[in-house]
Amino acid sequence: VPILDGVPVSDAARLLADAALWPDTCGDLRSVDHWLSRSLPATDGSAAAGIARILGLAAAARMAYLAGCFGAHHVAVAIRSTVHGRARTTIGDPDAPLVRREPALGVDDRLGVATR
Repeated sequence: VPILDGVPVSDAARLLADAALWPDTCGDLRSVDHWLSRSLPATDGSAAAGIARILGLAAAARMAYLAGCFGAHHVAVAIRSTVHGRARTTIGDPDAPLVRREPALGVDDRLGVATR
């Protein structure tokens, strides 16, 4: 975890993990101009993969999915290398209509990440 003036702060990889863990609390993920689209290009794929290993299958799958949706394919590939098996996880309200499915990761997108 990076330190700023003696205080631990989030870096881009940690912000991605936070978005994967709590997608309802990080703004409108449907927007292609979401802050993830600006933070992910500079994200260290190995750092994101290290966090994904700690979080487990479902969160790692959501992290990889979000990275791919926002164009950070180097991050998505690095995280996918940590995903052994297929998750069964959802982004968005589980009762909402399915917008997109990522079968390799096992992510159902019921929100429409990066579609607006």
